[in-house]
Amino acid sequence: MPVLNAYEKKYSLANFQYASFKKNVLSYIKTNQLKSNYEYKFANSKKNADLYSSVYAAMTLGLFDEIKNLTKKEKTNWTNYILSFQNENGLFTDEYLKSSLSDKIHYWGWFHLLPHLIIALDYLDSKPKYDFKFIYKMFENKTIEEWLETRSWRENYLAVSNEIMNITVLLQYSRDTFNNDLAKEYVKRILVWLKANHIDNKTGLWGEKTLRSSLDISKAVKTAYHFMPMFLYDNDLEKLNIEDFIKYVLQTQNVFGTYGTCYLADGCEDMDSVYLLTQLPISKVHSKEVEDSVKLFFNKVFVNMNSDGGFVFKRMASFQYADSRLQSNKDESNMFGTWFRALSIAYACEFLKIDNDFSFSKMPGYQFLGNTNK
Repeated sequence: MPVLNAYEKKYSLANFQYASFKKNVLSYIKTNQLKSNYEYKFANSKKNADLYSSVYAAMTLGLFDEIKNLTKKEKTNWTNYILSFQNENGLFTDEYLKSSLSDKIHYWGWFHLLPHLIIALDYLDSKPKYDFKFIYKMFENKTIEEWLETRSWRENYLAVSNEIMNITVLLQYSRDTFNNDLAKEYVKRILVWLKANHIDNKTGLWGEKTLRSSLDISKAVKTAYHFMPMFLYDNDLEKLNIEDFIKYVLQTQNVFGTYGTCYLADGCEDMDSVYLLTQLPISKVHSKEVEDSVKLFFNKVFVNMNSDGGFVFKRMASFQYADSRLQSNKDESNMFGTWFRALSIAYACEFLKIDNDFSFSKMPGYQFLGNTNK
C-alpha cells in the first residue's frame, strides 16, 4: 500500500489550504517555463518546448485564476504562439510532437489536443483562427449516425468514447463560438443517438459486458466520463441512468481510497470517477456514500504530489503519451499529471465545499463546472 508523504499529510481534508496548494502547484509549472511566458516543456527532465505543455500551463493558470495577472502583451504573445500552430482545416499541429500516431488516434495527438486548447485560448480571451473544417469533411459522404455506428465499439469501446468526446466537444464549441448551425444539428443528433445505443442493460453504462470484472467496470466508468461532460454542458441528462452510474462509479474505489483497480491509481482513473461523483446529480439514496467516497479520495490523492509542487500521473511509474516526446521518468512530476490531478482536486473541493478560489472554464469539456450538486 502506498506510503504517506509530506504533502498527503499537509493537504488532508482537515488541513487543506487553497493558497498554499496554489503556490506549490504554480511553482512547479514555473520550473518548466522556458524563454518566454508561453513556452513550456513537459517535465524537468525534458529540454524542448511543446504545444501540449503550453496548453497545460494555460489551463492550470486559468484554473487558479492567474491568467488575470498577465500583462496584455503577455496574453497576446501566448495567444499568438498557440495560434501559430493552427492549420486551415482547424487542427493544431506541432512538428516537435509529430509521430506515426499523432493524426490517427484520439487519446493523444492532434484530435485529442483540441478540446484542451479551446479551454486554454478562452482563458486567454481568444479563440482559434479557423473553425474545425476537418470535422465537417468527415460527414460529407456519410451521416453522423453511420459514423457513430461504425466505430469499433465491440473491440474497444473506451477508445471509441474518447473519439466521440473529442468530436462532440469541438462541435459544441463550433456551435457556440463560431455560431455554426450544422454543428448545432450534429450535437443534437449525437446526444440522442448515445442515449439509445451501446448501453449495457445490466449497468446502464456504455460498453460491452461491463460487469465481467472490476477492470471492466473501471473501463465502463471511464467511458461514461468521456460522454458525461457533453451532456452536462448542454444540460441534457434526461433518460440517462444516473442512479446506476453512481452505483458502479462507487465500486471503482479501492480500499486505499483512490479509484484504481490497484492502490496506485493513475490520474485518469481518479479523475474519471471523482468527476462523475461530484458533477452528476446525486439522490438521497447515494448522497452519504458519495460524500464519504470523495472525502476518502481527497485524503489520499496527495500521495501523487511531489516536493517540487507537481504531480505524477501514477506513483512508482514513468509516463509516456503514445509514441510522443511527452515523457517523464519514474515518480517525476509532469505537466499533464499536474494539471489533471489539480483539476480533480478542484472538483472535489467544490463538491465538499472546501474554501477555494478555483476558476472553472465556460467552455465545453474537461474543465466545465456543471454545478449539479450545489
